[in-house]
Amino acid sequence: MLSLIRQSIFSTQTTTRRASSYVNKMRTLEWWKNDDSAMKAEFTRGQFVLFLDKQPLVRSKERNAPGFNLQLLQHDVLKQALSDHGLTLKNSDAALLDATVADATSASASSEEEDLTAIFAVGLKSPPSSGPNSAGIASLSDSLSAALGGRFIDARLAMLSMEWNEEAKMVAKGQALLRWNRLYRKCPKCGSGLEMKASKTRADCSTCSRQFYPTLSPVAICLVRDESDEHCLLVRQPQTRKGVYTAIAGFCEPGESLEDAARREIAEEVGIELLSNVSYANLSQAWPFPNSSLMCSFIGVADRKIQPEVDHSELEAAKWFTREEVAAAFQATIKDPFLSSPADDPHHLSYIPPQGTIAHHMIKQWLQTK
Repeated sequence: MLSLIRQSIFSTQTTTRRASSYVNKMRTLEWWKNDDSAMKAEFTRGQFVLFLDKQPLVRSKERNAPGFNLQLLQHDVLKQALSDHGLTLKNSDAALLDATVADATSASASSEEEDLTAIFAVGLKSPPSSGPNSAGIASLSDSLSAALGGRFIDARLAMLSMEWNEEAKMVAKGQALLRWNRLYRKCPKCGSGLEMKASKTRADCSTCSRQFYPTLSPVAICLVRDESDEHCLLVRQPQTRKGVYTAIAGFCEPGESLEDAARREIAEEVGIELLSNVSYANLSQAWPFPNSSLMCSFIGVADRKIQPEVDHSELEAAKWFTREEVAAAFQATIKDPFLSSPADDPHHLSYIPPQGTIAHHMIKQWLQTK
């Protein structure tokens, strides 16, 4: 099988230079995305990330370390477990996430080239509860998670508690593609039905031949510092836990750049005009909430003598903090990654966002500049 892959998608590779493992992986993924037959053939030999009611199946990290890892499942194991619970493993419920090197002992492994195994997200929905409460749904979740050696948790909690790595990206991508596959059924132009690729990375109109791809919502997130670089402006959102402060973020509007969006959001939410243009902070993150966001980071400079005027429809509070105060909150977050012991005063800076967020790494980066 591997030789067929190489012949079909790597035929342009010269004999004097072998493509890197990364290039081979990207070309293989591109081939799978666009070839339904190849994608379906990979389904029975793939690995799977299971979502039940939008919640990913995870396992606790080893050695009592905080946080979670995804529970990757083999096809036959997942198929049997679902069958035992009256459910079916179908390609129509799956989306292509990534690829990993196949087990070296498998029959498909090659001594010359790395064979690749597809990783899929599978999204299942619990059947309606027969009673007035969700006891039946909870029972399915508990039983299925026990059979598969993990537990289902809220996707946001999973991402917040994961390290910023490939697993967090798979949660974000799985959430986005499964949602797109579930909702995107009709052509926006002519109203005809759409034919979804097996990979769930493209949909084709059956009538007007238009092609559609999963959408992204760009978000500018900006850390505002003062001219001395000894203070930064952080904001508190009403839906977060008490004592958690973060950077200012907002969606990019049509016709504006991400830099424009950052400056506008700061003016709208805290009533402050930046002293100069924002600069890119060299960090970005796929964030699936609420609808497939792409977070892009910036740094801005403002006059600390200007106190923020908070837009209370968006924020609960905004304050200037010293490096020492922010560093203390950062260390508290590292020691308590689930933010379980906030101060009684919600306006006190107890924590910054957890390590699974771009805001955490932006603040960490700022703290390390001096």
